[in-house]
Amino acid sequence: MAVAALVISIVSLLVAGLAAWFTWRQTRAEEAATSIERKRHHAEREPAFEGRVKLVSNSGWHRLDLRLAQGGPLAKVTVTIVEGDGVEFAGNQYGVPGPAARATAFTINPLKRDELATWRVLLADSRSSRIRLVCECSDDAGDTWEVSTWVDLPPKVRISVW
Repeated sequence: MAVAALVISIVSLLVAGLAAWFTWRQTRAEEAATSIERKRHHAEREPAFEGRVKLVSNSGWHRLDLRLAQGGPLAKVTVTIVEGDGVEFAGNQYGVPGPAARATAFTINPLKRDELATWRVLLADSRSSRIRLVCECSDDAGDTWEVSTWVDLPPKVRISVW
């Protein structure tokens, strides 16, 4: 009788151990699936931007318009010019602190899909034909993205004299 009780106890321990291992494996698989789903959802919401630099009427200065084409709404966007020569954000404007021209600017208000963020930019006479912007973005939930976009620059207008 004691041997039968011992065998039943050992079998019970094995069954309990297997159940605990199976539960642990199920939990790990669920965590992995949740992580994959979270990353997929994050990638689906990744913002995309379209930019253009244009001359503002006859004033002689240029403006960078950056439109949120996909994703959003975004609580904050920081834009940095990382490639291209001869272009800077003008100082003393919203999103560009201080009087000096800089390579980085940020948005003041949240940005929704199809809305524009705009900054005055300074274009040098000798400049690249396009610039690459890196946009560091975040939403109200704390999700963050870093995306890149190319923006063509307007050609320098040359006035020729006969």
